[in-house]
Amino acid sequence: MKMKIVVVVPYLKSFGGASRYAWELSEYLATQGDDVVITSLYTDKTTYSSDTELKIIDFGDEKNLTQSL
Repeated sequence: MKMKIVVVVPYLKSFGGASRYAWELSEYLATQGDDVVITSLYTDKTTYSSDTELKIIDFGDEKNLTQSL
């Protein structure tokens, strides 16, 4: 059964902690054939990139990140 999953993470800027866990879980689920979307305020695309069909949606950008937190 193919699931549609949304993972909400405050931001993906550094690779560690809860952000890393959410990213690795999302990648795993995407490799299993599920539709996975990660939503965050800002994602550093150089740190977080994927060969899977994982979708990333940013609601802000780096310049307004501190105001959002």
